[in-house]
Amino acid sequence: MAWWCFPTLQQKLGSWVRRGRRVLGLDSPKKDLIPEVRIESPKESMVPSSGQGSVRRPSPSPPPPGGLQVDQDGDSRSGADEQSRRLKVLSVASSSYHADSDIFTLNQNNKTMSEAGDQDSDFVSHKDTGHESTLREKLCEVRIEAPQNSHRYFIPADDQKLLVTADSVSMELEERGKSEDVARSTSENIMNSAPKLFAILVYLRHGELILDFLEEGIDDTHLPFIRSDKTPRARDYKLCSRHHPGQPLNCMERWDRDLVDEFGRDQWCMLAPVFEYHDGIAHYDLHDNCVLPWVEDEERGDSAMVGGYGSVSKIAIHPAHQRIVGNANQMSLSQFVAIKRLHSKNESNFKEEVAMLKKLKKRKHAHLVNLLATYRYKSHFYLIFPYAHCNLRQYWQHTPNPDFTQATVFWMLQECRFVASALHMVHESRSTREFAVSAIESSGSGVGSSHSEDENQTRIYGRHGDIKAENILWFEKNDDSPGVLVVADFGLMAFHTKDTRSDVPAKHITGSPSYEPPECFLLHSKISRAFDIWSLGCLYLEFVTWLVCGWKHLQRFPKVREMRGPPAPEFLDDTFFTINESENRAVVRQSVIDWIADLHEMPRASAFVHDFLDLISSHLLLVIPGERIRIGQLNEELSDMLKHASSDPLYLTDPKPFPQRTQQPHPQSLAAFHRNGDIISPATQEGVSLPKRLSGILDSEAPHN
Repeated sequence: MAWWCFPTLQQKLGSWVRRGRRVLGLDSPKKDLIPEVRIESPKESMVPSSGQGSVRRPSPSPPPPGGLQVDQDGDSRSGADEQSRRLKVLSVASSSYHADSDIFTLNQNNKTMSEAGDQDSDFVSHKDTGHESTLREKLCEVRIEAPQNSHRYFIPADDQKLLVTADSVSMELEERGKSEDVARSTSENIMNSAPKLFAILVYLRHGELILDFLEEGIDDTHLPFIRSDKTPRARDYKLCSRHHPGQPLNCMERWDRDLVDEFGRDQWCMLAPVFEYHDGIAHYDLHDNCVLPWVEDEERGDSAMVGGYGSVSKIAIHPAHQRIVGNANQMSLSQFVAIKRLHSKNESNFKEEVAMLKKLKKRKHAHLVNLLATYRYKSHFYLIFPYAHCNLRQYWQHTPNPDFTQATVFWMLQECRFVASALHMVHESRSTREFAVSAIESSGSGVGSSHSEDENQTRIYGRHGDIKAENILWFEKNDDSPGVLVVADFGLMAFHTKDTRSDVPAKHITGSPSYEPPECFLLHSKISRAFDIWSLGCLYLEFVTWLVCGWKHLQRFPKVREMRGPPAPEFLDDTFFTINESENRAVVRQSVIDWIADLHEMPRASAFVHDFLDLISSHLLLVIPGERIRIGQLNEELSDMLKHASSDPLYLTDPKPFPQRTQQPHPQSLAAFHRNGDIISPATQEGVSLPKRLSGILDSEAPHN
């Protein structure tokens, strides 16, 4: 048999010597030189780690009260436990990493024998991974699986900084056979330029190879490494610096394919993105293999809220990977963000929507939702918004019988005025579609643009397009107020020039059918800003119903409006109008007219309630768009009501119900239910005060946003 079929004599002897020393106990490292790290509870179990050995995982324990933190499995825990955990990790990272001299000598001897036996080849294989270093063990202990059960991990940036230090780098290099002088002199260079690259190599059990990368001038700025091939099925691809795609790294030339595969996969453990908030709205183009630093993620479950233009999920970003929470004025109480994934993958549509939101953001209206950041991931576009504990409909449901005190009624009127004010800003926003496109193009190059525009020709008008209770978000506040309402979901918002602002064909408009105005269904109708005024009238009528009659009556309102009709006999709609097809015109649905009349007769019908209902019926719910009130005029009307309430406290709550009508009410009407005692409308002395906090209550009941 050929001589090359046998291992060299030196290799064989080296293997026998090492085995003998292990059997005799001479090769056991002195564990007491390196403090043991414990992440949580002393109760631990060994859990498989995706083919890379076992790592210690703590048994879950109920989190005590405190700020939201996350352990390596993505579970919440208290701020107190997190501080303890940090101290323990820090104690390992900052302690001395000098191994005993006899262990170092043994490693040197083993390395010498191995090199002698392998002198005919410097080929680097993933199989040469017998060394399980202390640093690698600690990195595995703090890694977080994201998403759960995906076998994909990220190591938080703060833990990387705590563990990868000059001392731990020096120890790692010494354990891998480098002299103390080389290890010490190299560690400073590694810490300055390549701590993440070094951590990746340690994770692969090849920390000593960092010297090859530094010699070639490769550091953290070259990460992530990308594949040299163009097709995912290539077998022998190489890795390249992201600065030089298609040019394989020389220092990895001798690596076997499995080790290249491991590096290409495991580099993402150290490269989870950090999301930041600033006025310019940061955008992130993320690689498909990027591991998102989510520690709580509803997108993969059934809790994501799906709409016509996107789905919204409640997400908790690891604290070390976001500078968002707490920086936006609506997020001071929430540890979460709401992430909206757009259904459309069209980049121009995405940029156009972001440009609109940026323009509104500059106006700094406290009742318009604040865009925090955006990113693209796996061909989808995402928008990051503040997380609201609930929308307005959920708030009504959670407070089914509000009290009829001056504080409650004043809050309701004030928030209705704030919503109208936010919508006024949308309607009066000044820009042009050409200006928006120009802003998009210049934003990519960082070059600003200026335009001298004739305002009469280029002033444009915004339209929200989907006003409803589900798109009005309720945020808690730091003070003792009942919270604030914020207009959200601008997925349907459109801008168009003055000359064409009333020239959008109705067939191209899509919103929530229950709140759409008649012009969306009439032939040859055009859509204008009056679209939002009708929808706002529907919203306000529901708001008054909740205030005067409570949640149970409000739940019945859609049933009362239901009718069967076109386009098919089995079609059931609950709009606020009825179309006379023979005359191609619409009228306010009789059930809606009766509902408003019934509200005037309820026990809580004060002078304010009468005025608000008259405003809704006479100026908002009008079938002819041109006859509806303008948003600026509506703001003035609501402001006058607030002034009246401030000067006359009885205006809001002093009951003055209209006399009951003599005719028999419809069996399904509000009056019929009230008179028959099926559902009694609350009196002025009943009800509960508005909640100040919903944190932790609605989170466990239903998905939000």
